[in-house]
Amino acid sequence: MTPFFSIIIPVYNVAPYLRECLDSVLAQTFIDWEAICVDDGSTDGSGNIIDEYAVKDVRFKVIHQKNSGVSAARNAALKVAAGEWVTFLDADDRIESERLVTLFTVADGHDGVDWIRETKYAAKEDKYMIENQCNLVVKDTFLAGWELLKQNALLCLNTYRRSCIANIKFPVGVRYAEDDIFELRCLPRCKTVAVVGYCGYWYRIDRVDAASRRIDVEDSVKIHKLLLETVESQKGIIDKIEDRKRFSVLFSRTVRKDFGRVFRKFRYAPLNVRAEHRAISKKIYESKYFSAWQVETYRAGYWMYMRMGWLWPLLTQDLIVRILSKIKRCILHCNAVGEK
Repeated sequence: MTPFFSIIIPVYNVAPYLRECLDSVLAQTFIDWEAICVDDGSTDGSGNIIDEYAVKDVRFKVIHQKNSGVSAARNAALKVAAGEWVTFLDADDRIESERLVTLFTVADGHDGVDWIRETKYAAKEDKYMIENQCNLVVKDTFLAGWELLKQNALLCLNTYRRSCIANIKFPVGVRYAEDDIFELRCLPRCKTVAVVGYCGYWYRIDRVDAASRRIDVEDSVKIHKLLLETVESQKGIIDKIEDRKRFSVLFSRTVRKDFGRVFRKFRYAPLNVRAEHRAISKKIYESKYFSAWQVETYRAGYWMYMRMGWLWPLLTQDLIVRILSKIKRCILHCNAVGEK
């Protein structure tokens, strides 16, 4: 019998968190699911833990593979997923017991919806925060989808109808933002999105060994290339958009978000990597869909880098902004102390 949900869980050296994650799946009040756990060459016993849960409950499916990265792990799970809907869970996170039944209610109550977008919970030690949004259904989701992903591209916020994302793969060989690329690739396939004000996902942000903490300029080169390739592959849709400036803003700021993660590391990068980054940045700059003046901050410095390869104006702007921000924080702290 085909399950309603396939829960995809990539697993790599997360033994301290894994049982909490898998127990949260077992605790679901909605029982029509399969959980595909892909052990990506773990060396800390994580593979043994998921084997244990597969013996406990046949709804857990286990794949063991040599270490190939989170994208390869998710692709392996997508290849065998049988559910009508696909949702994603990182092995160091957990979900609320009523999450799947809530997603089922949304999917069952809206004909034609093929993408469910949740708001988020983020967890750090004992502190949690919730981002609220109103419930709405949006058709012709291409531009709306770019906007949603620009706000927050966490993969765990998205649940997809499996038939809509068939054959779409995560890019292999990148250490971060692979979910951004996958989500952008899904947009042309998803015609209607339901944005819901509920989220039952608890996202851990306190892991010191998270991949996002180890990104470098070489990673940014790969993501820049993938972003440009993705947009070029979607140009048939983009060229038909009436509000092209709106798309230019979204694309430009998405590129800037990636670059903003690494430009302070340029001074430590090998010269050939820096040259490769400047080459792909120039190609993006020359794209008809990009405008450096649509980025949110550092416009002048960013334009100089994209146009001429000069990094020092951007670094100078960044240093000034950081100094002013620190001064502002000090003033606010002093005022707060004075009021006490």
